[in-house]
Amino acid sequence: MLSLINFIDRIYWVFCKLVLGFFELIFSNKNIQSPKTIIVLRNCFFGDYVVTIPALRKLRMVFPDACIVLLVSTNFSRGWSHLTPDNTIFDIDPGLIDQVIRYTSKDLKNKVSRQALRARISYLDPIVSLYIGYSGESLLSRLKRIALCSLLFLPFPNGLKSSPVLPAQKLFNRMRRDRNDIIHQYKTALASVNLLLKKLSLQSLLQESAMLITKSPVNLKSDLIIGLAPFSKQQVKQWPLDRFAELIQHLATNTGARFEVYGASVELHMSDQLSSIIPANNNVTYLCGVLSPFELRKRLEAIDLLICLDSGPMHVASLVGTPVVAIFSQITLHNFWRPWGTYNSVVCTDVQCAQCETRTGVCPMGTRACIDNISVDEVKKQVYKMLNSKLKTIPASDGNL
Repeated sequence: MLSLINFIDRIYWVFCKLVLGFFELIFSNKNIQSPKTIIVLRNCFFGDYVVTIPALRKLRMVFPDACIVLLVSTNFSRGWSHLTPDNTIFDIDPGLIDQVIRYTSKDLKNKVSRQALRARISYLDPIVSLYIGYSGESLLSRLKRIALCSLLFLPFPNGLKSSPVLPAQKLFNRMRRDRNDIIHQYKTALASVNLLLKKLSLQSLLQESAMLITKSPVNLKSDLIIGLAPFSKQQVKQWPLDRFAELIQHLATNTGARFEVYGASVELHMSDQLSSIIPANNNVTYLCGVLSPFELRKRLEAIDLLICLDSGPMHVASLVGTPVVAIFSQITLHNFWRPWGTYNSVVCTDVQCAQCETRTGVCPMGTRACIDNISVDEVKKQVYKMLNSKLKTIPASDGNL
């Protein structure tokens, strides 16, 4: 059956490439020289932006003097709405983006707003558009990016063929989950940049590894600092807070670690709930709603390990090379979104309803089995696996882990 799924995926991707290639042949500008302005299209939330940073680093290294403009819909940063200006979120890796242009669907539908948006973009005189899409994205979504560029009088978007798209049949996703050929989102973003460089006949000497940071988990410091990003705005991804509390208390007792808890301002109520069930003597610092994205990055660079859900801080930790233990629900193919880098681990459990692809943030079965079935002991096992170079011995009470 898996060979059949692979065959269907290959056929579907060939079809998509032919369709996208047809539009590119008709509408693409073939006489592009070194661009002074590059419009980058990326509709995303905070974590979705972070996984594009390795690609944007490469783009900036190849075009150090270009004006790189991010065109993004305004649903981007609701978790960081307490920041003013909200473009501060793009300073998590300074110098990559020169300007941010935001739009809404209403701006595109309203003639006056659309003309104002066109004028603002036209003033920049862009000759190159780069679409940084997603692994597993549908053909329809990519065709919509072509329509958006046409509507705003932008050049034909490059990068549309950066990775295979998956057919819509979700019943095959359980079989795809175990495949090793599913492309991580940061690699898809890098592939988009590589396609643009190929079109510009600029074969960059920068290797992919130059875009990433990896640091060894071996650290002989006597003070162990563990970060936690235990909150999710989606109910179906939220591991119970009492289990986080149990995990913190166990690690505090057996490792002597200090803890930092991270989250956005909209998650302050969950931070208060967590603090109410953790004993005060466990040396926990609560930084929910306190840090800017850049400050969050600096904190994640300083800690020894991050324990988290599928979230933005997880991707930031991957960006700076900090080891990660990530607790994942099974609502989607986590191969796309797992932490990247050398030292990371995903904790998840298999359920019959895996890869339900719910977009409401609520379990469609009403059971939350894919997240509630993950035990504290399973998470402990992966934490000690990551910490085995920091700890002299694994606590005797967990010798079975």
